[in-house]
Amino acid sequence: MTQPWTSDHVQRVLDELASDIQITHFSESTATSQLAAEQIGCELGQIAKSILFMVDGQPVLVIASGDQRIDDRKLAARFDVSRKRVRTATADECLAITGYLPGGVPPFGHRTPDLTRFVDQSLGRYALVYAAAGSSTSIMPVAYERLVHLAGGRSPISPKTTARATLKPDARSIRRYSEAPQVHSSGSRAQRLASWCGYSPQATRCCSPRRSLESSVKAGRASTHVR
Repeated sequence: MTQPWTSDHVQRVLDELASDIQITHFSESTATSQLAAEQIGCELGQIAKSILFMVDGQPVLVIASGDQRIDDRKLAARFDVSRKRVRTATADECLAITGYLPGGVPPFGHRTPDLTRFVDQSLGRYALVYAAAGSSTSIMPVAYERLVHLAGGRSPISPKTTARATLKPDARSIRRYSEAPQVHSSGSRAQRLASWCGYSPQATRCCSPRRSLESSVKAGRASTHVR
């Protein structure tokens, strides 16, 4: 049986592409969008879930908002195939193609390097989103626009349900921090959250006002993985 990759593999990818993004490990499961949102203390829609589909026998990864359902009819139309030719990949297929088991699939850094990936535009309601980082207990925060860049595309596929409308972040207010952030750095919660994904505090204005990822770290439910 193919051995699953771990968050260590994701960390190596981050070290090369986005070294300022930190993986956070939780003591409880974050395998579903609901569980992840509860552990982080964010809105359900801020969870970037990665679901592998088989479209006419070819793998396609869709990175969608946690409060949305993926419309397989539109996915079929995108590839000009019958809806019957679209299905969710099995756990074995997911492992063989992405390198990870369902519930821990990251949006990038997969075993199949040329894997087709789409990012659902509904995630753009938030400046900051949270994605799985290689296991069912690991999460990484990443700015939406950066997620699009790292995953390699933006999806024309719309969710089945209509989400609450929110303003997209103003790109002019976003800038990179020059140094890697520290988890217990000084400043407001918004500044610390923003520093984890490498952007300015203004970009986090859509974040949930509830318990932050940092508060989970302090409460002992999570630990950051930094190299």
